[in-house]
Amino acid sequence: DVVTYNASMDACARGQQWQRSLTLFDEMFHSILYPTIISYNTAISACENGPWTLVVALLQDLRQQGLKARADTYSAAMAACSKAQQNDLALQLLSKVPRRSPSRQLLVAYNTALNACAKGHYWMQSLQLLEEMSTDSPDVVSLSPDVVSFSSALTACGKSQQWEKSLALMQDLKDRSLQMNTFLCNAAMDSYSRASQWQATLALLEDMRKQSQQPSMVAATLAVSAAASAAESAVATDLLHRLQLFLWHPGLTSAPAT
Repeated sequence: DVVTYNASMDACARGQQWQRSLTLFDEMFHSILYPTIISYNTAISACENGPWTLVVALLQDLRQQGLKARADTYSAAMAACSKAQQNDLALQLLSKVPRRSPSRQLLVAYNTALNACAKGHYWMQSLQLLEEMSTDSPDVVSLSPDVVSFSSALTACGKSQQWEKSLALMQDLKDRSLQMNTFLCNAAMDSYSRASQWQATLALLEDMRKQSQQPSMVAATLAVSAAASAAESAVATDLLHRLQLFLWHPGLTSAPAT
């Protein structure tokens, strides 16, 4: 039945066997079964490991079958397009997402679009999407950007040398009382390091200390790079000292004896 086919397609898609997943999808029509929107979602997700052009064809076909694409349908399509570096198309698909979708599905759709912005270095679009998410509208379910949203926007800004925008995003994050995670700290540290902003790096390390967030090796490497860019040796020493505190004993208030 359809449920069995859907489960088999999903298993193949998760195993990166996109050809087999789409073959099962095609078999449904020959078995006089009617694919559901879940069938199409699964087929589109399988296309993350296949030709992105099939995504467009599947979206057209589901409409011809009298089905309505949901927010999660477009999220799967955007993810497949973004993986194929078709980031412009991914952002175009966001405009087709039903604005009265369940809030969780809508948040995932926006975060998928923000990820496309990060991959395409579209920093302006990422900030516009964050603002759009935070704007109250009678036509859109109220959304609150989460840490994933901010991480993608920070990545887009960092890759575009927009460190001041990254700084503003981190302030917005704190104003919303969101807890930092490793991915977000890496994105922020990368943005500051690219612009040799050691002051911002110091501030981020202090914020991480307050939230008991230990730097990853990626963040540590970027912090060292920022320290090396400091004009005064005392500043570089201070930055490396703080980093040493975190890497050896996150809870200590003084550096370990050597």
